Amino acid sequence: MAIPKAVEDAFEKVKAKEPGYITLKSIKNGYYVYRQSGKWDPKKKATKTIAEYLGKITDDGLFIRKKLSAKDDLENAKSLIAAHGGEIIWHEKPEEIEGVKETTIRELTTDEIDAKLLTILSMNARADLAYWARQLGLSEQAIYYRVKRLEEKLGIEYITEINVEKLGYLKFIGFVKFLGSIPEQEELRSAFEKDGRVQLVLLTSGRYDVVFFLYAQTNLEIGAFAHKIRVVEPLFRKYKARWFITPYLDSFGFLPTRDAFLDLIRDQVEKKRQEKIYKDLTIRDIVVLKDLNTNGDKSFTKIDEDNKLDKGGADYSYYKLKSRGYIVRTTIGATNLPIKFNAIVILEITDGIKFGRGRPDLLQEIVRNGKLASKYAMVGDIEMPHSGIFFLPVFDEEDLQKTQSYMNSKIKGVNPQILIVQKFILGSFCYRRFDEQYTDQYELLVNEYKIFPAVQKIDYDIGGKIKKL
Repeated sequence: MAIPKAVEDAFEKVKAKEPGYITLKSIKNGYYVYRQSGKWDPKKKATKTIAEYLGKITDDGLFIRKKLSAKDDLENAKSLIAAHGGEIIWHEKPEEIEGVKETTIRELTTDEIDAKLLTILSMNARADLAYWARQLGLSEQAIYYRVKRLEEKLGIEYITEINVEKLGYLKFIGFVKFLGSIPEQEELRSAFEKDGRVQLVLLTSGRYDVVFFLYAQTNLEIGAFAHKIRVVEPLFRKYKARWFITPYLDSFGFLPTRDAFLDLIRDQVEKKRQEKIYKDLTIRDIVVLKDLNTNGDKSFTKIDEDNKLDKGGADYSYYKLKSRGYIVRTTIGATNLPIKFNAIVILEITDGIKFGRGRPDLLQEIVRNGKLASKYAMVGDIEMPHSGIFFLPVFDEEDLQKTQSYMNSKIKGVNPQILIVQKFILGSFCYRRFDEQYTDQYELLVNEYKIFPAVQKIDYDIGGKIKKL
């Protein structure tokens, strides 16, 4: 049966405003709007489809939202008032408001709720929001409103965190210092983006002019890459420069993966299915992985439709990839944070004994969280020279000064270097608010240094169940 044009137009407007995967169903000549989501059932090892009714659309294109309860109206009003800087003053006694506990009214400020939501979405962007609404004392409508507002305000994108080591690749970082003139930005982009192994290219000021990340399967492959880009690539033959490429060991944060890298993986899956590393991967797995790399929040049903997969194929591939470690998590990246610039702090270790004394302070520095995002986008170690490297989004110029001052006073036995990121030539960082209790640094502070107490951690994958650190 053909859907009236007025109904189609109204449905498109609802889809543009509502978060999640929105569907339209025709039932007995009426048109009803649902938000469809999935919840993993660990017992059945399958995803249970959940459809939340939002309202109906009349034949003439009028969307009639479902009637909310008094509590829902109250929560939405609180969210709306707080979102626009208003103050909520309660003249009634809390117990006089039906269905609302006193702790719900006082419990968390707007900033605290937003920070918790950002952490939840950073840890599992496919989280059951209905569950988390109950934990935060909100209605489902209120939590969807807040998530939608955060998406718009912070430019949130949904990203799939991929374990490239599981795919057989090692991580490397490169530094380039030009001895004279520097290529134009578009020249640099053109030269680097040809190779799907290159994930990030930064134009910097300081000791180096360019910093880049790439993946390779062997050290021999890195040697071939260096020869190709320095000698074979026409652009770089024109410029004298010093190049350094060294292994990168990440310890905090992650780098979003380019689609071009997954195209390489697909080629290898097609050609090397019998080899050990890819024998359990199918072309469908890579198709699903690439689609989720573009939009980590995309529904499995839509992935099946867009890629002409059998019903349930995307669902099966996703949980297969996640259970076997290819997918770490679905997370978020904020693209509209009030960042003034990014800095790269390199701490070259010159005295291991002195550095070891200040290591607990450095670990605590790494896991600090800001209101909107983790303090550092990424942290890792490099081999040549032996150093720690920190990627710091700077919201206020004092942030960099305070960081330098902290490290100078607490961390000894290092030679610090500062680079300022002038331009992202290729790729991007992932700015998110990670739960610090899940970091390697936090574990060391608990188990090795006994500075933090052992805690119970929330399992973000299974409805908030608790498991020991």
